[in-house]
Amino acid sequence: MNMIKTILIAIGIAVVLIAPASYAQDASLKIAGVGGSVLVKIAPSADWVDAKPGQALNPKDAIKTGENSTAMLVFSDMSTLALKPNTEIIIDDLVWNSKVKKAGLNMPAGALRAVLKKIDGPSDFKVKTPTAICGARGTVFYIIASATETRVFVTEGSIDFTNPVTNNTYVVVRDMMAISELSGTITEPRELTGDERTQALAGWTGVIAETYTEPVPQNTPAEDLTNNPDNQHATKENPATENKDQEEKPISPVQ
Repeated sequence: MNMIKTILIAIGIAVVLIAPASYAQDASLKIAGVGGSVLVKIAPSADWVDAKPGQALNPKDAIKTGENSTAMLVFSDMSTLALKPNTEIIIDDLVWNSKVKKAGLNMPAGALRAVLKKIDGPSDFKVKTPTAICGARGTVFYIIASATETRVFVTEGSIDFTNPVTNNTYVVVRDMMAISELSGTITEPRELTGDERTQALAGWTGVIAETYTEPVPQNTPAEDLTNNPDNQHATKENPATENKDQEEKPISPVQ
């Protein structure tokens, strides 16, 4: 009997030690909410399991949304990442604290919206897709990626948009869109018309919130995140204002 108690106590200690790694209160990046089928792969495991609000994500971890599914991730400074259906993100690099903000994300396919708080210290935020590298600092932008092209649309601040085949780079600023293709072609950023802008933003209202408050209930259907006007996370399109004083860069190739 004493041996059984000893084993149970040992197991209990192991659980206490392991659990905080996945649900750390001070995690650099956590899952804020999920809707529908959202899976995570926590390194070093190769298995995909159900994602849960509050779960921490660390380097080498991955998250993906299924059909009609969405997810919102939140950094420790309340910057957010929203994922539309059929989106996969692998975290290559992550250091996010009061002194340094550095994140490297790999997105094989899908649609992502980033709302990054203004950063005063060293920062390096990059999203890599099969056809582009997007580098940003304190900005709001959207990425839609497939195996053959990447589209980026900026609503606040600016990003460096690079085609990895040719290394040609454009600075994409507010209300501009650019496309990078597998062939090495990258289009010069251009301003979207009213209808084009509306179409580019379609479907994002309600997927995320400008300010994270608390996790969305774990089993909230995906449609509640996107279509329910009473949902506490549903917001109208209203780009973050942290970068209003940021000087916009000229739209031109970066040598």
